[in-house]
Amino acid sequence: MWLIPTTGGNYDIYAFFNGSQTKWSFVDSSVPNTYNFTTVVLHEIGHGLGFKDSF
Repeated sequence: MWLIPTTGGNYDIYAFFNGSQTKWSFVDSSVPNTYNFTTVVLHEIGHGLGFKDSF
C-alpha cells in the first residue's frame, strides 16, 4: 500500500522508503548484507537536488 501525503500541494522532493524492508541498517558501522538507511536517504535527496550519475 502506497502512503502518499495528502497535506500541502507542492513538494520539491518526495521520496518513499519501504518500511517493511528487512535489510535496513540503522547503525553507524558497516553491517554485511544490509543497506545503510542514512546513506540511502542522502543518495535519494541528492537525486532530488539534481545530482545525476556520472557514468
